[in-house]
Amino acid sequence: GRNKTGSTVMKTFNYLIVSLLTLFLISCSTTNSESESNEVVEAKAKLVEADATFSIEMFKKAVALEKEAENVFISPLSISVALGMAMNGANGSTHEEMVEVLGFGELNQNEINIGYESLIKDLNTADEKVQMEIANSIWSKQGFPVKEDFYSTLEDYFDAEAQELDFDDPASVDVINGWVSDKTHEKIPTIIERIGSDVVMYLINAVYFKASWLYSFDAEQTQQQNFYKDDGSSVLVEMMNQKNNVPYYISDEVEVLELPYGDGQFSMTFVKHVGDVPIDEFIETTLTTQNLEKWLGALETDSVKFFLPKLEMEYFSSLKDHLVQMGMPTAFSSNADFSNITPGGGILISDVLHKTYVKMDEEGTEAAGVTAIGFETTSVDPDPEPIIILNRSYVMILREKETGALLFMGKIGQPVFEITD
Repeated sequence: GRNKTGSTVMKTFNYLIVSLLTLFLISCSTTNSESESNEVVEAKAKLVEADATFSIEMFKKAVALEKEAENVFISPLSISVALGMAMNGANGSTHEEMVEVLGFGELNQNEINIGYESLIKDLNTADEKVQMEIANSIWSKQGFPVKEDFYSTLEDYFDAEAQELDFDDPASVDVINGWVSDKTHEKIPTIIERIGSDVVMYLINAVYFKASWLYSFDAEQTQQQNFYKDDGSSVLVEMMNQKNNVPYYISDEVEVLELPYGDGQFSMTFVKHVGDVPIDEFIETTLTTQNLEKWLGALETDSVKFFLPKLEMEYFSSLKDHLVQMGMPTAFSSNADFSNITPGGGILISDVLHKTYVKMDEEGTEAAGVTAIGFETTSVDPDPEPIIILNRSYVMILREKETGALLFMGKIGQPVFEITD
């Protein structure tokens, strides 16, 4: 059987995507250890710009389809990379729909792969004080014919590990989950519960982030405060607070706070809407790429007092309906064309599973995200001191500034700080 390993292994935004992308293009050749060709720089810039739009649309769709969920926390980066791998197996309208949903219309598949390769490398090395890890893998059913080109492309560009397993053996579930647990430092111990009889392959991406705040909170200052939910009720939360010089923006529409990690390359941006509109409605109507660019562009660094709830939560969702509604139904249908994966095709995407974890405390933030794409054989189918208190529902976005990559995005309607086993 095949057991070949590659060489190794919540919408993040630029301050004004366009202007930062320009700065990024200028600085790329000097900031990267190996200078990149114009082709690579251009492909990565287009991919990141498209990714920002995809990230917001995916987040909006997750919030819209899960209205009962008080908290939604996704990794748009993880979803994008997993779909980027899957695109290499697609042909015809299946491929066209995936390109359209991800916003890659101007790029050919080779440019997309080059863009992902460079982006992953950049993110993994962006800040030496931040633990940032992106890992990819391919798991195929023993005896299922996979084209060598598909393996080699994913190994070359996505640094994906490839392994063939006996999917009929229940132990295969443990092997795949073991890889997921290892790559997320045990924060996401499982992604699949069982392997269906029709399943022939999984493509899996894992993202892990751990960093200390540039300005940590004093735990002795943390106190219990009320957090006001959209339904009018309130809950007590562990509220951290400090006063510091950090980027913020306050208007009659939003209050935005940006807290940096490590050397400042990565940051968490908090967006709290002003007024009585429910958070879901704010996300649906007001959280757009354009507005986010505007708010981030208006950030100014000055002394501000801020209050932030401690948070620890897990999140799980199937993204199949999300992606179908966003415009790629063919990949999930019996008309799917994944003939670049296996001779003759005859397979479709059965599901896209997504799981995340986040912990935010006085020291910093730890977050992990996993996306697993399962394939199965085709069957029919101002003057006063400014103050920002995050004491009601808010949006949070973990981003890397230079690439503009959106690592994680969340809607927090009720902060929780304990994980029950």
